[in-house]
Amino acid sequence: MSEIKKVINVVDVKPYTPSDLAEIYGTSWKIMNKWLKRLEPHIGERDGRYFTPLQVSKIFEKLGAPAKVEFED
Repeated sequence: MSEIKKVINVVDVKPYTPSDLAEIYGTSWKIMNKWLKRLEPHIGERDGRYFTPLQVSKIFEKLGAPAKVEFED
């Protein structure tokens, strides 16, 4: 039976676009936009292309910190 090894990627809290966040979370841009739309009351609207570091911090808090899961044989 394979063991699960959780590897935590350290992701900086800095300005990100929705596409950047989709890549970090390993999902499509379309799905990420749906998630972000639901979070808008908590994080506020984006001003320009990027979410501010404060908004990104709130996104990480609401969606959970991005992590990578690997399986060991």
